[in-house]
Amino acid sequence: MKKFFFVFFIVFNAQVNAEVSQQLTTSYFDIVADDIDSLVREVKKSGPEVRNGRAWAILQWDLNTEYYFKTLDDGCQLKIRSMDLIANVILPKWKNISENKEWLQNWWSKYLSFIKVHENGHFDIAISEAKEFEKKISNLPTEENCTVAKSSYLTLKHDFLNIVRRQDRRLDNASRKRFFAREKLFRPLNAGGLSMVFESGGSTSYIGL
Repeated sequence: MKKFFFVFFIVFNAQVNAEVSQQLTTSYFDIVADDIDSLVREVKKSGPEVRNGRAWAILQWDLNTEYYFKTLDDGCQLKIRSMDLIANVILPKWKNISENKEWLQNWWSKYLSFIKVHENGHFDIAISEAKEFEKKISNLPTEENCTVAKSSYLTLKHDFLNIVRRQDRRLDNASRKRFFAREKLFRPLNAGGLSMVFESGGSTSYIGL
């Protein structure tokens, strides 16, 4: 899994107002299947690797932050030069779905939409909280020295990660409840005794099986 990281530089006497840029790319893994059972087998064989096996989909992101210290007569300020949220989501592509029965095509369209909405929800959480994180950094006061300024920044970074983690868990729990409530969307999977795993941690979230 990718790990969350920050890039930092020390530059003096510069003034920049940063905005959070975002980039979400999508890649796919191919599936050829004739029914639900063979679909699951293909995902277990070709889906993105996760901690406990394979997944239907996975989102991984990095928040790259470049900051600098501004020295003043009364102390030191930490300023953001740039903040970029870069993410990639991997989704399944059922290549021969058009050759399958109509009900299966309809089901797949809805199920794939659910997967996309779920992972996009995790991305939305990350970008929303990254913007709040940047605002809080912009409002940091002048500190007595740059060591204290950096400590204040690291506290905000820790808070940012915890907030994202909590919101990710809420989203995963909501989707998990839908699956175990045996909603119509999931019944073809329930019938085969399949379990679904909704898990997030750090800068990764996935729907496993």
